[in-house]
Amino acid sequence: MIITYFNYVWGIESVSAGAATKAREIIGAINNLGHTAHLHWRTPQPTNGAISTKARLRQHLKPLLQKYLHEPKKLALNSRNLLQEYKILQEEHPDILFSRLELYNFSVARLSRWLNIPLVLEADCPPSYEHSNFYGKHYMHLGNFAAKIEIASLKRAGAVIAISSILKNYYVERGVPAEKIHVIPNGADPVKFRPREKPKHLVQKYNLAGKTVIGWVGALVGWSGVEEMVRMAEHVLQNYPEAAFLLVGGGDNQALFERRLRRGDWASRVILPGQVPHDQVPDYLACTDIVLAPYPKLPFWYASSMKIFEYMAAGKAIVTSNVGQIGEVIADGRNGLFFEAEKEDDLLAKTTVLLRDARLRQKLGRQARQDVLEKYTWEQHGKTIVAIFEALLRERKAKRVTVI
Repeated sequence: MIITYFNYVWGIESVSAGAATKAREIIGAINNLGHTAHLHWRTPQPTNGAISTKARLRQHLKPLLQKYLHEPKKLALNSRNLLQEYKILQEEHPDILFSRLELYNFSVARLSRWLNIPLVLEADCPPSYEHSNFYGKHYMHLGNFAAKIEIASLKRAGAVIAISSILKNYYVERGVPAEKIHVIPNGADPVKFRPREKPKHLVQKYNLAGKTVIGWVGALVGWSGVEEMVRMAEHVLQNYPEAAFLLVGGGDNQALFERRLRRGDWASRVILPGQVPHDQVPDYLACTDIVLAPYPKLPFWYASSMKIFEYMAAGKAIVTSNVGQIGEVIADGRNGLFFEAEKEDDLLAKTTVLLRDARLRQKLGRQARQDVLEKYTWEQHGKTIVAIFEALLRERKAKRVTVI
């Protein structure tokens, strides 16, 4: 089976690193199963090279015009995509067109129909909702046109892979047939992320010998609950001299940690490596004894936390809030501990329980890893996706036979 996969995320080494990791892992798993899957990053990525005069002018004008032109530009990109993607599909002759759902994108739905290639859409978020309520809420909107394109594309697809049951229900309520939506959460590579000794070079570099290390890995701002985590960390650092914090992530999160935690007598026990490449995250995670995922309450929490699955695969004791899909993955007291979201006192209480109880940390970590091995590896997800592809092809073949 030949699969062509289009992914439109920007910043695959930075802001969209998690989405990029998922794409690489899933396509890799499909290829490892004996199929041929081609991954195409369809959005030009930022570079570290010299900046041209044209690029500098664009950087100057972007803040002035983006509010008005962002959505028309996204819509207009379909013209370019139709031409470029048509050429790709003609060269690869795929059995399945697999694509990430993207704001204002209708090129894959059109090409699927024109070339008679079954389309499977990957919905990791509701792009129009996310754009209107978060990243693009201050932009000029073209009414509800983006949402209409999104739902029309999902209805046109032969199958949809939603990242959570919450997201599936969202689309079912908007008219997408439930039977075509398959829920596949994020996952982890249990070989890359595995229980192991703390890397000596990092223990020495950051003076972690003899410390109970509380860790966090993240990139998002506003969805991570870091404010409550910082208040909890201040108390722990003041009262538990054996505790250290290893907080991996850059940008505004790192600036907050620097400002609030890297001060006073405990500054040396707050380690801030900044943003690190994903292939180095397992080493940093191996340094930790307790890991945190303090997600806040949101009225519509449709995400699937890759961080949770990587924590679990590494065999770590997790403290997390019971929001969204996490309640389907973590069982309180069995493979992690829950705290009440946005309550730093409860986060502190659960974290200190684990600080004091190494046996409980080991018990929770062992069960967490076992659960990943049984249900949440990329290899298993790849097999499930291939089964969806094969079922779609069988259905199309049966329809052709019936017509004949």
